[in-house]
This record gives sequence, C-alpha cells and structure tokens, in this order.
Amino acid sequence: MENSPYKGATFIVHIIIADAVNGQNDNKFWMSYGTTATKARITRRAAIMAIQTMVKDGHLELVEKRDNNSNIFRFMFTGGELVALGGERASLEVVNTVPVGGEHGSPKPNTNPKITQGENLESQAQVIYLEYPRQVAKKKALVAIRESLKRAKDFNKVLARTKLFAELTAEREREFIPHPTTWFNQDRYNDDPDEWMTTADRDAREEKLRHELKFETDMKKRETILEQLKAVSR
Repeated sequence: MENSPYKGATFIVHIIIADAVNGQNDNKFWMSYGTTATKARITRRAAIMAIQTMVKDGHLELVEKRDNNSNIFRFMFTGGELVALGGERASLEVVNTVPVGGEHGSPKPNTNPKITQGENLESQAQVIYLEYPRQVAKKKALVAIRESLKRAKDFNKVLARTKLFAELTAEREREFIPHPTTWFNQDRYNDDPDEWMTTADRDAREEKLRHELKFETDMKKRETILEQLKAVSR
C-alpha cells in the first residue's frame, strides 16, 4: 500500500480497507460507512466519498448493496502480493479490475493527478500517527514521523512496527507510553520488541494471550497464540 494512488482521507481509507480484507473471504469488505469514518477519524461523508472514488477507479467492486449502509465490496488487487498492516506478506491471485458496469476488462488507468512525494509522505504520517498508542501534540508528532519515514525509506515497516508496539503496550496507562515525537525522533521502531515491554506489559500480555487460547478453537490461530506466549515468556 506504500504506492497507493491516493492521498489524504482517501489514502487512509484505502489503507484501512486493505487491512480489513481477508483472502479467505474472497477479499470482500463490508464495514459500515460510520465504522470506516471512525477508524479513519474523518466524517462519514468523507468516508462515503473515499469509497465511491475507489469504486470509480476500479480499486473496489460493489458486490452487494444493502439497506443498512454496510454494502459488500470486493477489494481489487493489481499485483500478486499485499503487505498487510501487521507486516505479514500474503500471496494473492492476480485479479483483473471489474468496472462498475460489470464488464470484464483491463484495469482502468489511474486518472488521479500526480501526487508529490511530500503529499504522500504526509498521508503516510497521518496513518502511522493514528496507530501510535499515545496521540498527543499531533503537529510535532507528524513532523517527527515524516522525518523518521525519510530515514527508514520503508512505510510498511514503520507502520507494522508501530502497530506491534501498540499491541505490546495495550494494557499500559497512556501517560507511561513515550511521547510520539520522542519515539519517532529516536527511530524506536528499530528496537527489539523486548525492549519496549515492561514487566507489567509482559504479565498483562501473557494473561490476555492465555485467555484467548482458552476460547480459541481454530488450530492455526492456537498455534500462533502459543508462539506469542513463548515469546512473551522468554
């Protein structure tokens, strides 16, 4: 998603949808406009316009229209690999874009105006800021994130590590989480995750994982949880 053709609110919605789709569900997406807006921290109208833009451009296909505003869309990939927000890479079948009229054909050319590097960097910084577990001093934090992205030259890595940091410190009081400006100025996403966690963080995460394991019936998910338990118990 680093090369998304969008910027601003549409870029953020594009990222959120890419994270929500599941290959096992034929890459379908059915989050309501309201929920999408809340996740993206934009107005409901802006979320609707962003999704309409992606349908028009061929990045989303309307599969089923519903009366409760949670229409079902299919996310259309133009390549064979998706880098999810969690950082895992999933090989996906290449799917040709289907225009809204339903007629199969080649993917539509991107009609969006050329986006400058600075504009795209700003949009990427906004997405990462929304994932950081302590959201304060937004203006300064965004400056730090942009500079950190320039150094890293890898949006997906910074985003994935920020999400992991948020997950590992989920039970910590917000005031005890590093200020975002400090965290990104120091490129703390490069740290070993063990260095992010306090003893209290480890105990809380272990308790959470054991609770999830108790009720999880899917064997693959159980294996993942067990691996996470091993890591946190080291």
